[in-house]
Amino acid sequence: PALQELNGAFFSSERAPDSVLWSLDSIDGKFPLMDDAAAQLALLAHYRPRAAENGLLLLERAERGIAQGR
Repeated sequence: PALQELNGAFFSSERAPDSVLWSLDSIDGKFPLMDDAAAQLALLAHYRPRAAENGLLLLERAERGIAQGR
């Protein structure tokens, strides 16, 4: 839980990368959003899809003020 919290905080922070490659697949058959849920919620809140290929999404950081509702 502590690592998940840190990951979520990182992707919500100003230090987060401008782009991320993301796959919604789970390697162990669990519901995909159960793995590192805090980071995935931060990605959904702060990033927008830009391209898709071979099951991967290229996410780009949304304008910081817009993604945070400012």
